Amino acid sequence: MFEESPDGFISRWRQHAAAARVFSRTEGLPLLEVEAGGAILQVLERTGPYLAQPGEANVIINPTARTVELHGSGKMSVEVAGIGRMSACGQIIYRDDPFLVVDVGAPVVLGVIEPLPDGAVAGAWVSFESIPPIHGFVVPTQKRNVVRSAEEAP
Repeated sequence: MFEESPDGFISRWRQHAAAARVFSRTEGLPLLEVEAGGAILQVLERTGPYLAQPGEANVIINPTARTVELHGSGKMSVEVAGIGRMSACGQIIYRDDPFLVVDVGAPVVLGVIEPLPDGAVAGAWVSFESIPPIHGFVVPTQKRNVVRSAEEAP
């Protein structure tokens, strides 16, 4: 486990949330299907069973990999390798050990178990295979208080 709490993880990584489409699901099922970057992933929802409503949402996609492999350059790709598993290739956006934010067509916040190679820096290309499950943190939308004039009040 890499984070202290779901709220702390969201606070730390919200700027790297992926624009995603959330699909409807069976009541009480902890797996959430999301489409991000052209791939449909099954993620373990870490933010509660009712935060993710079907439709557009910002989701922090958080796979875990044992290691990453460096490439000279590459093509962004995501292959769904089973429920809660993915193989991907992408470009590193940000490094904060033991995490890499990798653009695989959508940003993912990748937790890496083994020490990161020295060359795993912003701009480098990496590939990885995730270990199930992929965690998903739905970023709550910030509601604004709207002040209405007396004429608009119901």
